[in-house]
Amino acid sequence: MSGNAKARVLVVDDDRLFREILSESLRGEGYEVESAADGEAALKMIGSQPFDAMVTDLEMPKMRGEDLAAAVKADWPGTVVIAVAVEPATPRVRMLVEAGCEGLLSKASLDVTEVVKAIEAGRKRQKHVRTSAKQNLLDEARRELVEGLAPTAESLAEQLEQLLSDVPESKSRAHLTTRSLVMARQLRDALRQLRSEASGAPKHDARKAGREPVSDGVTASEN
Repeated sequence: MSGNAKARVLVVDDDRLFREILSESLRGEGYEVESAADGEAALKMIGSQPFDAMVTDLEMPKMRGEDLAAAVKADWPGTVVIAVAVEPATPRVRMLVEAGCEGLLSKASLDVTEVVKAIEAGRKRQKHVRTSAKQNLLDEARRELVEGLAPTAESLAEQLEQLLSDVPESKSRAHLTTRSLVMARQLRDALRQLRSEASGAPKHDARKAGREPVSDGVTASEN
């Protein structure tokens, strides 16, 4: 058993015997498996409960496998899609690539080990995509925060300089107005926040500042 009990897989094939054998084999590998006899049934199932991966035949009634793959990737892009076919033609392979299918295996000599490898490779790729997307959002939030704080710091600096220039030279710094001292403190805080965010501070620092930041190729089997 490969320890994949938490991963849910949907097997789609109009061939009942093949569907049942593959489903049982994947259960033996630790997956939680459901099955559907055609594309329409598969879409209904995915719409009502999430699946980590789907293994689908290409030749099926009601909906071709590549059309099912495209529909799943359009609405549930995080679902790994593996296609199986006896002799996939080149145009169909191209359609699978365009749909975002993660793998294409030969149905004639299919081994469950190949299916597991394809599923796990797809899941790893999806995890990388999600991690990259999350990091991009955090980086964008930091950039927005820095851009928002910079004008504030510059404005405070200008106002403070103006206040200081208006103070008679005969007066000591101890007699500066309370307003100028408050503004100086605000300036220091704003500049400190700018430096913190520029160096990659975590998201909670952005909340303190009052601004809440807000696959690819198909692997064809040679079998």
